[in-house]
Amino acid sequence: MKYSQLHGLVMSIVMLSSFAQSSLAFTNATFDCQNRNLLGTFIVEYIIDPDRNNDVNERIRRDLYEVFERRSFEEFTSARSGGVLFWLVRMKEPQLQQFRRLNPKAVIYQNRQIVEYDDVSSPSKDHAITPITRHSSNPFAFNDTLLKDTTCQRDAPTDLAFLSWPPGVRQEQLQSYKYTGNRKAPAKIYIVDRGVAGDNPEFQDTNISWYYSAGVCRTKTDDGGGHGTCIASKAAGLKFGVAKGSELHIVKAGLDAASVLSAFDIIVAELWHRPAEQSTVPVVVSFGASSVVPFVSARPYPRPWERIYDALKEITDRGAYVVVSAGNQAMTRSRTTDTIPALFRLASPAIPLLVAGAVDNAGALASFSQQFPYGSTTYAPGVSITCAGVDRASGTSYSTGM
Repeated sequence: MKYSQLHGLVMSIVMLSSFAQSSLAFTNATFDCQNRNLLGTFIVEYIIDPDRNNDVNERIRRDLYEVFERRSFEEFTSARSGGVLFWLVRMKEPQLQQFRRLNPKAVIYQNRQIVEYDDVSSPSKDHAITPITRHSSNPFAFNDTLLKDTTCQRDAPTDLAFLSWPPGVRQEQLQSYKYTGNRKAPAKIYIVDRGVAGDNPEFQDTNISWYYSAGVCRTKTDDGGGHGTCIASKAAGLKFGVAKGSELHIVKAGLDAASVLSAFDIIVAELWHRPAEQSTVPVVVSFGASSVVPFVSARPYPRPWERIYDALKEITDRGAYVVVSAGNQAMTRSRTTDTIPALFRLASPAIPLLVAGAVDNAGALASFSQQFPYGSTTYAPGVSITCAGVDRASGTSYSTGM
């Protein structure tokens, strides 16, 4: 792998931006994180999308009050527009049919898990199977301009030192990580995950802001077993991080459609409302999850993916870098990436996502790592990496943090 590829990803993550807390409405205790999953017999949770016509939305709102008890539905407000983002409704089949008769054109679909983490729970020892050209072979990787104003982290983890691997140095000699940064204008990194253990020593000097998507516990904790903590530490951690000194913006989200959709709505709002003086500062969003089921690249996508596509396109149209995982199904399904949001890169119109594949600390492709077609995968360490929150983590999701 060429140095310029990895360095480009590192530099992208080192320059970012943000705004303020989300205005996403979440007021009904019936839908809070403690009891969302306690559905009664034959009760299913559905999403109802708003219409562009406000009169239609008023009719939907009226019919919701007529058909359901108030505690059975919740209206969520878009952080970007202030209008309706969606309604979340718990209902049985007879109620669903009654509501459809009243609103035959309403877009209604089940709120279910749509993404999963791209991590490897029990990695084998033979992760690396395919050599990739290492950046250390690039004779132009280090020059006077690049080395100027750099900082050296001694005794860095090997997977971090790998990112600044100089020519002529053997892997076993890697002991330091060289990086650049601007603490006068610190980077701001969005991590969309199930939270971060903000009290971990890795973040003791890090400015962390929190945002909450639909249905998650509004607590400053990692509810995903350390997954988000690991990614955040690889992005901006004191010891393990690439972009040290950066600000972290944690968008706490679940794995269901409503939560993922509202998470990206929050980020769209951040970009939409950011001050003019920050408009030239690049933004990076890390999303280390992908669709539960495989897809093809053609549009239109089923709900809610079409709406998530719209949100991600708006995020990138506003100058942001969005880093997503390539997937871990190379050994079980396909060597080529077959999940979204990564496949949005092939949509029409395409979204210029950075699709992260995993390599080991010697630059060899991980056996589990899928690859984006046409040679457009960006690789970063993702095999038995060292981070906060997880012991020797593996998966393309961890590559998104680097």
